[in-house]
Amino acid sequence: MFCKNCANEISNEALACPKCGQPTVTAKIIAKSTIICSYILSVLIPFVGFFCGIYLLCKKSFGHGIANIAISIAFFFINLSIISALN
Repeated sequence: MFCKNCANEISNEALACPKCGQPTVTAKIIAKSTIICSYILSVLIPFVGFFCGIYLLCKKSFGHGIANIAISIAFFFINLSIISALN
């Protein structure tokens, strides 16, 4: 496989080009799946989704990180209101 940025030959398992650092398609797919999973966790398990948002903020994905944290907080209060309504 060849790097799309510098045309350097790289391994098929590489996540980035060792010469220029350009991420490969595999790395981009992994990043997108991480973001999708973090949104799902934010809805289903708000506590875990909150920490996924912090992780994304640390990875400099500010928009997704803030969105994850906001969704987690919102669904925490939605779950809390449902639980208190059941009692």
